[in-house]
Amino acid sequence: MRPEERAFLQDRIGFFGWLSGTVSLIAYVFLLVLAVLRGDLLETIRAPDMLWHLSAVAVMAMLWVLTRGGPKSERYLYAVEAVAIVCVAVAYTGMLAAIPPGEAPGLVGAFAMTYFLLAHAILVPSTALRTAVLGVAMAIPLLVGVYWKFSQAGVESVSNFGQDAVSGSGIPLAATRTVLTAMWWTCTTVFCTWTSRVIFGLRREIKSVRKLGQYTLERQLGQGGMGVVYRASHAMLRRPTAVKLLLEEHNSTGAMARFEREVQLTANLTHPNTVRVFDYGRTPDGTFYYVMEYLDGADLAAVVSRDGAQPPARVVSILRQAASALQEAHGIGLIHRDIKPSNILLTRQGGIPDIAKVLDFGLVKDLQADDEDGLTRGEEIRGTPQYLAPESISRPAAVDGRSDLYALGAVGYFLLTGEHVFSGATIVEICAHHLHSTPVPPSERANRPVPQELEALLLRCLNKDPADRPSSAAELVEALDALGEPTWTQKEAETWWAKHGAWLTRQSAGTTEASGKTIAVDFAARARNEGS
Repeated sequence: MRPEERAFLQDRIGFFGWLSGTVSLIAYVFLLVLAVLRGDLLETIRAPDMLWHLSAVAVMAMLWVLTRGGPKSERYLYAVEAVAIVCVAVAYTGMLAAIPPGEAPGLVGAFAMTYFLLAHAILVPSTALRTAVLGVAMAIPLLVGVYWKFSQAGVESVSNFGQDAVSGSGIPLAATRTVLTAMWWTCTTVFCTWTSRVIFGLRREIKSVRKLGQYTLERQLGQGGMGVVYRASHAMLRRPTAVKLLLEEHNSTGAMARFEREVQLTANLTHPNTVRVFDYGRTPDGTFYYVMEYLDGADLAAVVSRDGAQPPARVVSILRQAASALQEAHGIGLIHRDIKPSNILLTRQGGIPDIAKVLDFGLVKDLQADDEDGLTRGEEIRGTPQYLAPESISRPAAVDGRSDLYALGAVGYFLLTGEHVFSGATIVEICAHHLHSTPVPPSERANRPVPQELEALLLRCLNKDPADRPSSAAELVEALDALGEPTWTQKEAETWWAKHGAWLTRQSAGTTEASGKTIAVDFAARARNEGS
């Protein structure tokens, strides 16, 4: 069973326990209300059938509790589920033992237990065979209890049933009532088994429908400004991949053309620190998608959230890798325009830890394009407020590779201090800081010493005037190499990954939320609106 399937099973079993326990508790409270109206509340609370009823509520509540917390194994989940259902059957058998024979205790118990088996068949992913086995397991205490109940009754106490009982024994009546109950429960088990078969089959059909060509979508990993990213697998190669689909609200002709162009541009990038693109296409309903390499690990925003500010040597290593990826992109005339912590992911490849990958070229701009097709709109602010270069705000049509270096400097600042260069209550306030405020040196905000050369380089990247920054990603790479000691060694990286390996696995298995909202402001459209 895949991790996402096991997680879904755990969630549904827990929900089954919660819902069944809640409904049973409501029924229990309703009976207490009736007892208050009759004036025999204490007697009702002490009655054996009410105590058994309360024990059934407790069993389902315990099932919910046992499925909380971290991931549970498939064997554990099936075991606690089966034990809980059998215990509920025992509890309801105890209830029917307290019901007078004249009130058809067997059918009352079977009716109450039918609710539990049917709820399980509807709520919990289960094969028809498993549901049938659970039905048989519940039948054992039920039928034994019915037989025992009527075998203990004398003819006088059950004469109103008109049965041909042997005087004083009640044995024929016990057999009759047991058979009647077995008939009811057999119908219940068959119906619930068929329900599981239908629902389980529908789930498999839905799963098979979630395919894009040779790729089967498995779970959502994240969502960006233009699309949603899913973990997927290839039908033939059996390797995990990441598939990005254009969001439905962006399915206009222009947006789809920009999305397709993103793929074509990103596919030209071959640097090992850039996410690789394998394939692209359109779904039967016209939604555009492309397929990337799947990366185990966590983005820098998640790393800082988990581990706090990072050592300067590690910051230098990460920045150098990201700058190298940008060097290739800038070299063929592409700028990223949304460099931020959540768009740089740390992974392990080929046994080497701390490989940085630059993700999501969804806002990429081709400097060599003439914009006649309208696919690259120069009069828009695009990016994440905390990482916008001043010229991206004041002159978005004039951005170049140095805007990416400003954002990368802000990423380095965030890694060193655990805080953004500028913060504010609104996007406007943050943008105003980028335009006019001087950054506080990271050494004044970091929880450890920051090398002066590294601090000076980051502040140089954060200059308001692009001319005062490194002139290119290549120059930034050279400057980072020139910093010298200390260096982030592979042993240090291995130690960090050994410590956080379990957490990184959970990050890869779940959905990572982006840090910071990507915005797009169309100045030309706004000017037209203000002038009208």
